[in-house]
Amino acid sequence: ANPRTLSKTPASEAQGGVTRGTHTVQCVDLTCDYAYTSGDGENAQGANGGFSIVDLRDLSRPRQVKTVTSPVDNRNADGIGGGHYWDIDDAGIAWHTGGGGKAAFDISDPVNPRVIAATNADGAKTPLNDFILHTSMRPNGRSFKAGAAPSLASGNVGLVTEEDYADDGDEVVCDRSGTFQTWEIPDLDGAAYRAGNPDLAAGKGTIRPLDSFQAPAETGGGASTPVGGFCSAHWFDYHQSGIVAQGWYQQGMRLIDVRNPSDIKQFGFFTGGATQVWDAYFVPARNADGSVKDDRSKTNIVYTADALRGIDTFEIKDLPKDIETGPRTTTARDPFASPPNPGVTGLGTDGRTSGGGGAGSRARAARCARCSSRSVASPASGAGS
Repeated sequence: ANPRTLSKTPASEAQGGVTRGTHTVQCVDLTCDYAYTSGDGENAQGANGGFSIVDLRDLSRPRQVKTVTSPVDNRNADGIGGGHYWDIDDAGIAWHTGGGGKAAFDISDPVNPRVIAATNADGAKTPLNDFILHTSMRPNGRSFKAGAAPSLASGNVGLVTEEDYADDGDEVVCDRSGTFQTWEIPDLDGAAYRAGNPDLAAGKGTIRPLDSFQAPAETGGGASTPVGGFCSAHWFDYHQSGIVAQGWYQQGMRLIDVRNPSDIKQFGFFTGGATQVWDAYFVPARNADGSVKDDRSKTNIVYTADALRGIDTFEIKDLPKDIETGPRTTTARDPFASPPNPGVTGLGTDGRTSGGGGAGSRARAARCARCSSRSVASPASGAGS
């Protein structure tokens, strides 16, 4: 059957129309009662554009609830502003990336998110952010240890893609294009961050860089070339063994070893004569009933979305053993985990679990039965989404 438009947000802001950028949009939990848009940069007067919070509890009447300021929406040293992507980790912390770097939000109250950490000045200037910080993940967030030595097991390492493919005109040379990066997260002290940066300016946080890696330029492999129209890192996915599958546009798919986050290495690659890999995904591990496992574990199968080749599927036979994480340091529940009680079909509008629920509750549960925490690109997205 052909799809049809169920509803759309109003055109008027007064009636709930969305007023901030929707290049990507992300549900904040499994039921997708609320979603955050990527956001806008500063306007001509220098004001932070912010992002939109969209109320999706009634799918027949989606509407913007409010707009919220983010340090990511500020312009970086290269003059680029605006948010790009949200990722929600297993501790329920939302990570926003874009022109102004990377920022963490407490979204326990999804209508009133609060900034709790952000990147330092390196996150908003060349060489680590020559266009935008595009994508972010934080593995093992529920094992976070503030002040500990950076390690994936301790949940204090952020994984980031810098996208940079045409900003200054020299990015056709691969070693000047976007990189894959690791960042140390020393703390998530929201009160201290907000007290020291009440205006939420970019580059005022404590999250600091560990390493950056331009795989085609530094390691090569296969049909890699030192010059290419699209030589930037793009979308990626993380495997619990410490290996990242990274789309690298015309330089193919790269497997990146981040087990030592201070020394990123290439683990493997696939390149073709004509390729443009936008995204690489590990297939999620599933329970016997076909549902995705709540621990976010992945299989050894990777598929790529290639603008020239289509869909390629790969088996990785020699992945390292899974990283052993430390004890849980938070009681926060993964917002994308299955409901904790059998028979629960959704969450009430106040966040409490409900039983049978109404039609809207059932619709949200059915819609998100196969959801992951990956955001979806706006149909209007073009190259470099």
